Amino acid sequence: MSRTEREDRNSIFKLYNKQQAIKPSGQPLTYIAIYEEAKLKKQWIYDPEIKRWQNPEEFLEQQKRISGGLPDRFSKLQVRDPQEGLEAADKQIQSIMERKAILTKRIIEYYKVN
Repeated sequence: MSRTEREDRNSIFKLYNKQQAIKPSGQPLTYIAIYEEAKLKKQWIYDPEIKRWQNPEEFLEQQKRISGGLPDRFSKLQVRDPQEGLEAADKQIQSIMERKAILTKRIIEYYKVN
């Protein structure tokens, strides 16, 4: 594979626009291309609209069952390291724990005084 072909292959997911993702060949981005990119990079597919992570095999199986859909449905998908999802969840849990501690303290203070 030539350097140009490799660059074309690697740039598939950099060519998103608001209407539809386009491969270097000018063809609409397919779920197979997304699956292959995720497998190649050893990453998962993330849908920020519904905040859902799928491993490549889950994504492929789901897409095989779906027919039609919005023409730009793939443009919002991101191939990302699933560790990012765990880190985001940890931050949310930490935030919730901090708010819980504040509420707990307020409740204890309230009943000490009253």
